[in-house]
Amino acid sequence: MIFSDPKTARTINRLRVLNCIHQSETISRAGLSRELVINKVSISEIVEGLLSEGLIEEAGKVSGAVGRQPTLLRICKQAYYVLCLDIGLKNTVLGICNMTGDLVRFERSPTPDFLDPEDLADFIFEAAQKLTGRFRSPERILGCAVTIHASIDTEKGVLLSAPDWGWGNINLVKLMRNRFLLPVIIDSNVRSMLLAERWFGNINLEKSVFYINWGQKIGTAHMSGNSILSVNSEFGHTPVSKQSTCFCGKSGCLEASAGGWSLQEQGNTILGTFDETVRQLYIRSEKHPGLTALFTDAAVSMGQAAATAANIINPGTIIIGGGLAAVEDLYFRIINETFSLFAAPRTRSSLLIVRSSLGDRAGILGAASLGLNAFMYKRTQLDTLAAADSTF
Repeated sequence: MIFSDPKTARTINRLRVLNCIHQSETISRAGLSRELVINKVSISEIVEGLLSEGLIEEAGKVSGAVGRQPTLLRICKQAYYVLCLDIGLKNTVLGICNMTGDLVRFERSPTPDFLDPEDLADFIFEAAQKLTGRFRSPERILGCAVTIHASIDTEKGVLLSAPDWGWGNINLVKLMRNRFLLPVIIDSNVRSMLLAERWFGNINLEKSVFYINWGQKIGTAHMSGNSILSVNSEFGHTPVSKQSTCFCGKSGCLEASAGGWSLQEQGNTILGTFDETVRQLYIRSEKHPGLTALFTDAAVSMGQAAATAANIINPGTIIIGGGLAAVEDLYFRIINETFSLFAAPRTRSSLLIVRSSLGDRAGILGAASLGLNAFMYKRTQLDTLAAADSTF
């Protein structure tokens, strides 16, 4: 962008004002001027434009103010919406979120066995049609945001690698655009989940964050400053002490001890069953010593692998999200106790592994934040500009 171009400067300030209102929930014009260091005349012009577009609305007067009471502003939630899909190996979550990220529609269904990328694109389109067909304001949907367990080139919309389906180098965005009339964006689910932590969670943005998505497979993302770094790590194949055989053919991988797919296989073997889900096995573990030992081993392995990663990258915070992050506090204590045993002294003295505050909606909220960021707020773009220009 050319910062000397008045049109560009106005666009940037408009986005800054919109994001500030979103993050503040309610704020006055004077508050915007102080927070963003933009003169009151410019703030008034931007605010009037956003009001006329219906993106923001007035939210009453500041209570208790001395003298003239300033008018508060807030995002107009129902101005626009984003269609969201989080595609996991076992389950797909679909939703429609409003301008503040509230899910006004939410559905969960089993993920089918995709025959090829065209089959995946058809599934996404049909699921979207199902949601929007029963939605009152389909004309207000800005676009479709899709997250998936895969390595994605976000700029090109290309699925680089999806080992679980045996795919690689597939232009998914192009496939979907041939079906949709809406803009489409796609990213890996773990990177989007970390983005959701920033939008909807309670993370300290001054610290770097190492995020672990603990589900059927185990993925990670690392955020330093405002940048989410590469997610193409092989954290799930970090060697741990328990020597179970992994799907990769090696022995001793974290995935083989703590991945949902492995827990399901081992748990069903222990029970002599075939179709118990990880959630069902976990519930039964309260009264079954063999299953309790299985989940305890998984927690130990997770703590050991997290310590290995922390010793290398030294993050400020480690967050565990995903379906298996819902395990009871006992297992989280085991994770942290094991982490303390294997982490370097300086690391273990300053770090505690915490559970995601977003619960079992972390995945769909990841898709929501991905869509809101791309189609409306462009917050990561603003962060990049701010980092590049200290006077911004």
